[in-house]
Amino acid sequence: MSHPYTYYFYESTDSIVATIEASESIPHLSAGNQLLVEIDGYEPKPGFLLEIQFVRVRMYRPHKASQLRSEIHVVCAERERTAPL
Repeated sequence: MSHPYTYYFYESTDSIVATIEASESIPHLSAGNQLLVEIDGYEPKPGFLLEIQFVRVRMYRPHKASQLRSEIHVVCAERERTAPL
């Protein structure tokens, strides 16, 4: 069974940081929130986070499938960390 949520995280509008498939939605993905992404193949600059610029959602039902799917595109910009985690 495929996951109903696919998240695409971008460091800019054309640079994908990570793709994550999930069975549940990820909370707190709204403009202005900051993310600390620690995933194989992506290493943030020391002292920096990704700040969400905007979120674009595509909802669709694959041909003859009963389950609705969502693609969530989260576009970020690097920002210096302002507080410890």
